[in-house]
Amino acid sequence: PKPAPSSPAQQAGLALVIAIGCTVALRLLPWPWGFFIGWPLILFSTYAHEMSHGVAALLVGGQFHSFQMWSDASGIAQTAHSGGPLASAAI
Repeated sequence: PKPAPSSPAQQAGLALVIAIGCTVALRLLPWPWGFFIGWPLILFSTYAHEMSHGVAALLVGGQFHSFQMWSDASGIAQTAHSGGPLASAAI
């Protein structure tokens, strides 16, 4: 597997690509055929969003218990931590 981006420039580039993908997906949905093109991007954006909660929990010393995603593109990440309000805000 390819390693995750390590430099700030690589991380910024990856964030830009994800943001562009999400924007394109949301702009395509109103079109009749846009749903078929945009739906995988919407699912990916939900996945990335929920997994970032899990990564944030791990970074503040917490635990990442589970991740669930439903057919309407909503999702939830179950995390736990013993940190204070700053850790909660980060997650």
